[in-house]
Amino acid sequence: CLVKCGNTYMHHGNHVCAIEKFSQAIQEDPDFAEAYNQRAIAQYLSERFPESIQDSKAALARVPQHFGAMAGMGHSYAHLGMWSEARRCYRLALAIHPRLEGIEMSLAQVEQLLHA
Repeated sequence: CLVKCGNTYMHHGNHVCAIEKFSQAIQEDPDFAEAYNQRAIAQYLSERFPESIQDSKAALARVPQHFGAMAGMGHSYAHLGMWSEARRCYRLALAIHPRLEGIEMSLAQVEQLLHA
C-alpha cells in the first residue's frame, strides 16, 4: 500500500507526503526499484533535482533497464543545466525504449543547447 498511497498523494500534489510514503516503502524493502523511481518523480515535482537524480540512480542500480528512471534523471539534469549529462540519460533511455514519448524532443532540445 505504501507506493500506492504515495502515488495517490503525488497525484493530488502532496509531494511531501508522497516522498514520506515512498521512503517508508524503501525502508521496508531497500531493493524495491520502483519505490526509488516514484520517490525520484516526487522529488522532481518538488524541484529537488539532486535528490531526484540520487533516487533515479538508486532505481537504476537495482534495475539497469529502467528507462523511466533514466529519462527522469535526464529531466533533472536538464533542470540543473547539466546538458551533457541530460543528453547521455536521454540517449540511454531511448536505447532501452526507442519510442519513449517526449524523450526524442527533449534530446533534440538538449542537442540544440549543446551546439548553440
